[in-house]
Amino acid sequence: MKVRRKGLATVGAAFALAALVAVIGAAQAAPPGKIYSATVHVTAPAEIDTGAGTANLTLTLTNESKNTLGSAEFKPRTGVTVVPFTDGRPTTDPDWTANYDEASGSVRLLSTAPLIKGESVSTDVEVTFAGCTDARWDTRAKQSNDFSGNPGNDFTLSSNASLSNLRPLGSFDMTGIGTEVDDPNQTEDVFVPQIEVSTSTTFDVTAYDICGEVHTSYGSGFGDSASFDADPDIPERLVEAVPADPTWVGGTDTVTLTPAVVETGDFLVLADEVTEISFTSNEFDVVKELCTAFGTTTATTCELESPGGGKIRVQAPKPPAPVGADVPSLGLGFNPNLPTFDCDGASEAVGDTFVNINPRDYPENATVKVTLTYDKSIPGISGPAADHALCLSKTNGLDWAFANPVPSCGTDTPVLLDAPCIIEQKKDQGNLRIVLFIKADDPWGGMT
Repeated sequence: MKVRRKGLATVGAAFALAALVAVIGAAQAAPPGKIYSATVHVTAPAEIDTGAGTANLTLTLTNESKNTLGSAEFKPRTGVTVVPFTDGRPTTDPDWTANYDEASGSVRLLSTAPLIKGESVSTDVEVTFAGCTDARWDTRAKQSNDFSGNPGNDFTLSSNASLSNLRPLGSFDMTGIGTEVDDPNQTEDVFVPQIEVSTSTTFDVTAYDICGEVHTSYGSGFGDSASFDADPDIPERLVEAVPADPTWVGGTDTVTLTPAVVETGDFLVLADEVTEISFTSNEFDVVKELCTAFGTTTATTCELESPGGGKIRVQAPKPPAPVGADVPSLGLGFNPNLPTFDCDGASEAVGDTFVNINPRDYPENATVKVTLTYDKSIPGISGPAADHALCLSKTNGLDWAFANPVPSCGTDTPVLLDAPCIIEQKKDQGNLRIVLFIKADDPWGGMT
């Protein structure tokens, strides 16, 4: 019996020793309650050349635990170098300072009064980068105020990705907004920076980090939020058409744009809300009818009738064939809601709408003849043709000073210096017919 008890005691001691070893092993790692988050982002406003150059970055440390947090280290990866600075640099918290550690190339944040749960501290640093491929930063945080005590003093970076962001955004890119047109003389479609109203068009956006690599995790980290805006804002542009914020998947997204009104000279701006890093799209137009030298029809004229019965008709020759990289295009459309109308003293347009005549990328010094026909049933058309004045705006209706009113050409064969002018204005079976001669740019027309 004694032997058995001794054996049992020995076995019990062995289990106790094993348990003791397990407890000692667990004590080497940070307790689950010691949690922090960290962010590194380009300081707003930002204009940087990704892949090579310099940037100002903001480093932010936040305590996510009940334990006090006293110090931390931020260290960039190969190819990104912190510009050395004098130790003891002030931070956003007067009880904290920033030091540069030359041996490791890192930035250390040290305190005299640690952070409690929910508190943050930030500092700004300048970095240079050239040939880098990994923009992420490595971080460590400790309970001690002087970054000592290893490793039991360490905090653990939160596993919640939305709390931290250690890969700074560098730039956005956006494919062109326009229409791909079939060119029978080319193996690929050609691009025209005009889109049709009430028709969905798509374009791609991509986020890049400061190293110029596709930012595959953009959208998942703290502060990763980008949105679109229309530019210019006045007059109101792209009504009901500014797309939803991108849904980033692997740093890219395909965005759908469905404009509701005819417009000229629009831009979309994609901007990051924290860093203010932005990208402005190409200039594009929203039209109702898009004409190029190509197409399946053999017609030589572009033609469009106004909605609601077609009582206003606009006609113009098809654009010339491309010369070089530019592809001439002609957009036509109607819009009843331009901001103002002031034509020869009148404030209301005949037919209650304006005509958009929008040539793009024509050869230098090109001109266009445009025929406008107003049906005799339109109120106000009765009477002599000379009773009406035609005015042009090149500011989307903000003002009508461009040609108010458009003068007569004085000849049937006007030249560039005569434009804009009216070649012919007469009645045809009671309908008002106006032949307008313009330079190949983009005026809006309205008639009294």
